[in-house]
Amino acid sequence: MTRTAFSGISAALLGIGATLCAANPVHADATRTTPLARLFPYLEHYYRMAPAERDSFRLVYRLRKPDPAVSAVMVQGARRIPIRTNGQGVVQELPDPAMLRDGLFETTARPDQKFSIRMSPEPVVALAASMPTAPSNEAVAEISAGIRRFAGVLGFAAPRLSGVSFDGVRSGEAVFADGRRVPLPMAAGKPVYRPATPAMRGAVRLEFPNAPTDVDFAD
Repeated sequence: MTRTAFSGISAALLGIGATLCAANPVHADATRTTPLARLFPYLEHYYRMAPAERDSFRLVYRLRKPDPAVSAVMVQGARRIPIRTNGQGVVQELPDPAMLRDGLFETTARPDQKFSIRMSPEPVVALAASMPTAPSNEAVAEISAGIRRFAGVLGFAAPRLSGVSFDGVRSGEAVFADGRRVPLPMAAGKPVYRPATPAMRGAVRLEFPNAPTDVDFAD
């Protein structure tokens, strides 16, 4: 997923861009550990939500190592899971609730070497040239409720993610049950669907010249 338009939103969401320096040496100058929950901020809160409250969005974590040669492993008792990332730094396997609660992040990084971690929410929407609006509506509703829940008393300062934007398409239309079509507004060169706006309220489908390549939340 491209993060250019969303990076500011994810950083502002709850102050969740962070750096992490492993502490508590296990073997001097060999491996160092820190609680795994520090590496994945807000994942515990996400797991505490009922599945039906979060099945339309997921949390994505991007990890940057201080050095490619440095190891990064999730450890819980005898379980050892190397942390693997794709070409964009996205962590490919997140810890389950038990490992997150009791596990450790183990690394060979020196005390002065820091990892950077950034979390951003992503909508779970099947992309097609013609797609129903219901999944996008649900994703926006769930992330909005999730932000209020994660932010707590600071919820008033959190961004209002009111829609979804689509990559890889030059335009889009909202289609209504009576056949009426309304062009989607553009932001940063991407069509954006905001279900609660008067112009979009009641739309049943979204149509594009081709299938979008990606989708992000939009404010």
